[in-house]
Formats: sequence, C-alpha cells, structure tokens
Amino acid sequence: MSRYFSNISEKIFSGNNPGKYLKYALSEILLVVIGILIAVSINNWNEKRKQDNALKNTFSVLAEDIKNDREEAQFILDHYKNREDLFLKIMNGTISEQEVRDCRSCPYIITGRRSFVIDKRAYNMLLNFKRNTTSDEDTMIVKIVLFYSNIIADTETIRNEIQENVTENLAYFRDNYDWFAEAIQENITDDYINFMHKSPAFRNRVAYHYALIYENFIPTLEAFLENSEIILDRIDERYGE
Repeated sequence: MSRYFSNISEKIFSGNNPGKYLKYALSEILLVVIGILIAVSINNWNEKRKQDNALKNTFSVLAEDIKNDREEAQFILDHYKNREDLFLKIMNGTISEQEVRDCRSCPYIITGRRSFVIDKRAYNMLLNFKRNTTSDEDTMIVKIVLFYSNIIADTETIRNEIQENVTENLAYFRDNYDWFAEAIQENITDDYINFMHKSPAFRNRVAYHYALIYENFIPTLEAFLENSEIILDRIDERYGE
C-alpha cells in the first residue's frame, strides 16, 4: 500500500501536469476506499449471518429443552396435586386408622420427594451468545436470560430446602423410633401406623412439608409452566414457518 501511494506521489510531482495526476491519484484512492468499504460490509454481513444462524440454532435447542422440562414439571405438579387431600387429612387429624393402613403413600409422605431440575444446556448457550455478541439490543434474549436466571435460582433453593427437610425427617425417625428399620424395608408395623394416625409430631412434620411443597414448590412449577409457554410462543413467532 505504501509503495502504491509512493508511485502516485512520483507521478504527481514528476510530470508537467500535476493537476491531471492529482485527479488520477484521488480517483485511485477513492476506488481503494470503496473496495475496502465493500470488503468490510461483506465481512460484517457474513458475521451477522453466522450470528443469526447460531441464535436460531440456540432457540431451537431452547424450545426442545423447554418442552422436555414442561413435561417433567407437569408430571410433578400432577403427582403432588393428587396427594394434597392426603396431606390435608393428616394435618387436620381427620384421617382414620383404616385409611392409614390402606394408604401406600402415607409412610413415605415426608421422606420422599420429586425433584425438578431445569435443563441448562440452551440457557448456557444463550448466555455464551449474549457475552460474545451485541445481543443486549435483543430484548427477547435479555428477557429469557433473566427468566432462566430467576427460575433456576428459585427451583434450586426450594429443591435444597425440601431435600434438607426429607433428610431431617429420616434422621428424626431413625433416632427416636424402633420401627424405623422395618419402615426402611417397606415393612409398615402397627407402631408406625399408630404414629402416623395419632402423633402430633407426625402431623406437624406433615404440615411443614406441606408448606414447602404447596406454598413454595408448586407455585414455582406453575410459574415455570406459564412463562415457558410464553417463551415457546415468542420463539415460534420469530422462527416459525
């Protein structure tokens, strides 16, 4: 490039008509500048196309993850909704001894759990895309990242609280009741049945577990289902055929 401009300079100052060569030099420079601008424009267009394709692929993966997570969330939601009456009967002391004997769920109502773990694959892809592009201008990306950040934090918090409660319940039974070893082997003794039917300690523990599930976990699942459906609609509006 320096040699090119040196040659132009020689032509301008060595000839008898410097004005003529000056116009020639300016036209040559203009052509070079136009060529550079075109090359930059093509490069930017290619980069933009690559980003758009990468984003489209990310949203495709996100939609797949959301659909799988929604199925799992709905399954867990249905599971706990089917058990809510049982929780309430135990808490209110209205469950009969025979109902306890016939109830296969009662012995494990506060020592088992259904976990909901959100698939972070597409979320991490979206985060990486956001870091490496000017995607802050894309409000859809910003809103999805914010939603996932919040819902992941919420589900992990309540999941840990439920797990801690289950662990504490098992430890309490282990340390205080002789029927624990039998119960672990799914052998439900009369002593355990009597404990579930009459013990205030059992009712209180069921009530606390109920609060964790129905006042915290269930609303979190419902919020995920509601907002994830909106995200699927937005993805379909953006990329649907």
